[in-house]
Amino acid sequence: MPYSSKSRLMLASCVFVLLGAILCCSQAFGQAASPMTPGTPTPVSLPHLYWHLLMYQNHLDSASAANEKQGKDGSWLRSHIQQKLGFTDAEFAPVRESAQRLVKTIAAIDAKAQAIVKADRAQYGKGLLPAGVQPPGWSQLQDLNQERETAITDEISKLNDALGPENAAKVQEYIQTNFSSNVTKSPVQPPLKFPHKATSAAAQQEAQP
Repeated sequence: MPYSSKSRLMLASCVFVLLGAILCCSQAFGQAASPMTPGTPTPVSLPHLYWHLLMYQNHLDSASAANEKQGKDGSWLRSHIQQKLGFTDAEFAPVRESAQRLVKTIAAIDAKAQAIVKADRAQYGKGLLPAGVQPPGWSQLQDLNQERETAITDEISKLNDALGPENAAKVQEYIQTNFSSNVTKSPVQPPLKFPHKATSAAAQQEAQP
């Protein structure tokens, strides 16, 4: 599901390739992507707020390293969330480590999704598909979506174990009271149904976690 966020989080949002791939696959073969009302923001689940936070931290670490390569100060980027939490370097280390792991895990899942969509498009190059028939890779994309959700919840569990009860509670409180207001979930406009011919529109998605 694509997400929108305030400007300070735009570059930090992860690329929602997997669900975007599902939407793109749906649009490519004229299937309705979602029954939800377009443009109606809804609250983001707690696991996905953690996901945003971890992707944001990974982005800040990358931006900090890029600044330092140019001889600029990057510490203020790297330590932005850490300072908000009031953590020492050692206390914050599990957050940074979780961010690095989750980025790699999600990227690997997204790559599988992209390959499935590419194969489907190659098989049905003109977008022709019998009415009522899902694209061949649809069920695989659904499985990958569940794999991604499991990866997120598993990483949250690892993070909380590494933080310990007190610091884990502080991170969750920060996410719910400060971070959540910067992230909203907004459904994309469902495509028009063309059962026998593909639409040319790509899936609309904001990408940046």
